[in-house]
Amino acid sequence: MSALGVVMPVHFPGSVRIERVHCTLIYLGEEGKVHVPKRPVEAAVARLNSQIDGANVRVKGVEVFGNGHCTVLTLESWLLDSWRRFIDVELRRDGIHSASEWAFKPHITINKHDESKWPIFPWVPFTIPTQVWVDNPVLWWGSEGKLQ
Repeated sequence: MSALGVVMPVHFPGSVRIERVHCTLIYLGEEGKVHVPKRPVEAAVARLNSQIDGANVRVKGVEVFGNGHCTVLTLESWLLDSWRRFIDVELRRDGIHSASEWAFKPHITINKHDESKWPIFPWVPFTIPTQVWVDNPVLWWGSEGKLQ
């Protein structure tokens, strides 16, 4: 099964891009476990994208998420919070609610690994960027298995 949601592709200016790096804006649940109509989500994303352009976002730091299995870069949240609120309001009009169990903490998973209390970088030496380019939101739609 795969996730349903809205993500933003992320690029590291002046650096190698890690494959399929993204920041999740809205998590709607797992394909097969929830029924979420795609059209209203597409429409909400299109309305947001008609009003914004991608942006440089400051990297706040490095943390370990996922019960110690993921190293992430945490991001400054004020701009991404506003994008998330916009999408959330749009989706609620159609009765669609975010399935996220936790408060929104914008981040980019840069490495998945065995359990660790400390960050494990994807390669040595890995330079932590001061900012990243966050593209406009796109759908991540289950078994279709790719950014769309």
